[in-house]
Amino acid sequence: MTQPHDPIVEHVELFSGAADPAVARVYASVRLAENHRRDIAHLKLRGFLIGPECEFAHTLPARIPLADCGSGETLLAEALVPDPCFWTPELPFQYRAELEVIDHGAIILRHSAVVRIHRLGVRGRELFFDGKRFVLRGSFRHYSEGVPENAELDFARETVTAAVVAWPSDTLCQLASRRGMLLVADMRAALVSVTSRHAAERVRAIAQWPAVIVAIVDAESLPLIELSGSVRNLLLGQYLFQGDSPAVSDQAQVVFAEVGEPGEFATRFKNCDPPVLAVRRLPEAVKIEQARAACDALQGDLAPHGDFAGYVV
Repeated sequence: MTQPHDPIVEHVELFSGAADPAVARVYASVRLAENHRRDIAHLKLRGFLIGPECEFAHTLPARIPLADCGSGETLLAEALVPDPCFWTPELPFQYRAELEVIDHGAIILRHSAVVRIHRLGVRGRELFFDGKRFVLRGSFRHYSEGVPENAELDFARETVTAAVVAWPSDTLCQLASRRGMLLVADMRAALVSVTSRHAAERVRAIAQWPAVIVAIVDAESLPLIELSGSVRNLLLGQYLFQGDSPAVSDQAQVVFAEVGEPGEFATRFKNCDPPVLAVRRLPEAVKIEQARAACDALQGDLAPHGDFAGYVV
């Protein structure tokens, strides 16, 4: 993914809107730097979506125009994608956006980025993915070389096991997006001692990658409310340690909560409104196959006391 470096641009964002098997809406938004926003009425945003592309399926790519929607606080363009191919671990379809900002006929910015169209969301206390209830199972991973081995990528894709990674690199995000590995970005350490604006920029950058479905944010170090209005197509999660108050930020869309005694845990989060993902940290690093088995064991321990939105080790 390339990022704009022109000083007149604050950020470029691509995100999907309403989507069903017949048509999906995809948007490109360009926000100007504050001292250039007075010029926005003279600018036009145009481009194309090209795709879909997928390593595991053969498709005939289309070239779909992004039409300028006029300017408001940002420049905005919309593409209507017929018969969209959604990004899933099984078939990680991606589109590529090629954008241009035009000023009186002259191109002042070119930007290229990958785009996902997926259906991930929250209904009550459950997660839904691609139109079905989804129970997330994941493992905290640390990759000494920055990316997992092919065997781990294949296992993660085939079993829909997410990797929870502290501030995943662009290289990892790109690989996971192409190969169908779900990522949860643990952004807590990355957001310590940064301004709200810079924090939103970091989370927004992570959100652009198709594989990243959740970002864990420390609600104590950064108000989630300042992120929630800036990040689309990504669920924001709050992390609770054992002994923490079960109070959850109103802006948290999912909660990662560490498990002690199963019965006590179930009682503690009985009335928690966002989906709760149960966390049991393992004493040492294990292979992803062992981690997945540990997720299933955690689910089994909690089953007599309640059903949760996910299980992470």
